[in-house]
Amino acid sequence: MKPSSIKVLYFTDPVCSTCWLTEPYIEKLLLEYGPMLEMDCKMGGLMPSWKHFKRIDPNLSNEVYLSRLWNQQSLEYGVVMDGNIWLQDPINSSYPASIAYYAAKRQDRTLGFAMLRTLREMLFLQNKNIGEERHLITAAIQHKLDLPQFLDDYSNGVALADLKHDISERNKWKIEYFPTLVFVNQDGHVGIGKIPTLEVGFDELYADWEQIINTLSPGMPEKKTVHSDVLAILKTYQKNTVRELEIISGYPWPTIESVLSKAYEAGTVICEKHQQVDYWLSNSTPYQIQKNNFSVARAAIIGGGVCGTYLASALKQCGLIPTIYERKKAQYAKGLGFLLLENGVEAMKVLGYNNKVLTVGNSINFFKSVRPDGSLIYSKPLENCFAFTREAFMGIFTDKIGAEDVVFEKNVSTVVLDEVNKVHAITFEDGSEAISDIYFAVDGIASNIRTQLFKHHPYEKTNEHELVCFVEIQGLDVRQDEFVKVVDGEQGKYMGLIPLGKGKYIWFLQFNGHKHPLPDTQPATIARFVSETVAMYPAVFQRIVAASDFNDAFLWKSHRMDLLPSFHHDNMVLAGDAAHPLLALTSQGANSALEDAAILVSLLSQQTPEQTLEDVFTQYYNSRKETIQYYIEEGDVLLQEFLNTAPKCTIRLPLAIAKKAIA
Repeated sequence: MKPSSIKVLYFTDPVCSTCWLTEPYIEKLLLEYGPMLEMDCKMGGLMPSWKHFKRIDPNLSNEVYLSRLWNQQSLEYGVVMDGNIWLQDPINSSYPASIAYYAAKRQDRTLGFAMLRTLREMLFLQNKNIGEERHLITAAIQHKLDLPQFLDDYSNGVALADLKHDISERNKWKIEYFPTLVFVNQDGHVGIGKIPTLEVGFDELYADWEQIINTLSPGMPEKKTVHSDVLAILKTYQKNTVRELEIISGYPWPTIESVLSKAYEAGTVICEKHQQVDYWLSNSTPYQIQKNNFSVARAAIIGGGVCGTYLASALKQCGLIPTIYERKKAQYAKGLGFLLLENGVEAMKVLGYNNKVLTVGNSINFFKSVRPDGSLIYSKPLENCFAFTREAFMGIFTDKIGAEDVVFEKNVSTVVLDEVNKVHAITFEDGSEAISDIYFAVDGIASNIRTQLFKHHPYEKTNEHELVCFVEIQGLDVRQDEFVKVVDGEQGKYMGLIPLGKGKYIWFLQFNGHKHPLPDTQPATIARFVSETVAMYPAVFQRIVAASDFNDAFLWKSHRMDLLPSFHHDNMVLAGDAAHPLLALTSQGANSALEDAAILVSLLSQQTPEQTLEDVFTQYYNSRKETIQYYIEEGDVLLQEFLNTAPKCTIRLPLAIAKKAIA
């Protein structure tokens, strides 16, 4: 123990809702008295299992009681605690998350405390059952722990022993409620803090802690009494509500809101919408989007896919009036799905959608390739990798994109140029036109706009074909956080299986269209082709195929294209697949589209009076060309590896992991 220090034993539990409400007071305590305190966070074993959990209300099941309690506390205290978890996927025990905390703490005490916060965010903000090991692994990967060591400590009993030791210590102190803080000075004198009750509010709780510190200190305690900088707090404590910042900083609510408003306008903080509460976090992404600093007011977005919807949402946040022109209503939010990688995650984060990504997406912690007999070829942990259905991903934007923002049945006919070769309008096949201040061409791989503007840069077909299908099947014996790929050297085929959570999966079959031509694309023909392919594959792949509806299967024929000399013409700019078709093998189609859009909006928001749109779009191209060239080259390598698949082949990670964005 340091000279003149007080040891604080903080007894808590990952699923304790009162502890979640107390967190800002713990943070305030460390901020004001940190140098003289040695905080030791101990899990108390609140919920070994439901059978050890006494019935709280004789008229309600514990699940219903806890659900109502959390929702009520959420409204009362201005934080988020989604009580639906207790009705939809109740946690069976708080022990797994507690053991994970100790496994992390064994590597670094600070990381252990940070991981506890992340586990609580998973539970209270993202509706994740933190009793499931896969979510604990996601948190460990997020905090860059030594994963093999974490998994070993988690499963071999040492972390459990740490938990049991601290439960014994809790019993020694006769602690029955959480959170409870025990203060011990160097002379062995003890002070046990009050517990929050209906009679003892959180402010009184904090005053009691201060009184104990004063009593146990040999002289006046070294309290940091100055107000704490709100933006510095956000950098230190990940994310906070205004109420939490008010508690931690000591500043009044209006002052905090003013600081946050100015920082939000400047793009240095991010606002996440959580039900009825806003959470604020420091902007650590590569992008800085300044609000209300655009030189244009109207934007026409040609294409309503992932890139177009993201652009519309970002521009609306900045005060612009965007209109999406989409070809077919039936395809707007439908489709299969994709993997969201780190660059896509960062793009979503800057718009305040990170928590929705974590809530809606299914974390993929591992990639594994196997031979047709199931034997392992290669495996690798994945960081910031989430699986989505397209429909679920598009649903993330519903808070910003309404029906009034999208015009359907708009097939592009012509890019109308004026007498000095500048873009005047976009005309559609129905005879209508769009006239705007700025045009975003995001109309996909076969972009009609790109074809007109860059007619000497065609894209070419490859022999890599891909069948993709969605299936829902319960009780499948596969890890829900693992992307598995069968590498079939004999047939020259790859088959992948990606879990989406809750019994939903996307599978795909990649094959050489020249080597294995399909006579037609009728569902029966496709079903026969796939069934014959998987006849000797692991049983799980055979079950997936047997449960699939081939009327919904999609045949994708890959194309490639060299890097364009530019991504714009006058005030029209290309992004996503329209700017740079990328091979499906890279999993970078949606991710690079999101990255494009984030960089574009960031640069446009920082446009100075001296800069023209030409300057901004040139800057956009220069910031993207190296990365896009990298994706193209990686795709070519992956394509050649696939087309030259041999019986004794090996395989590396079939993803082009992004280079850092430049903005």
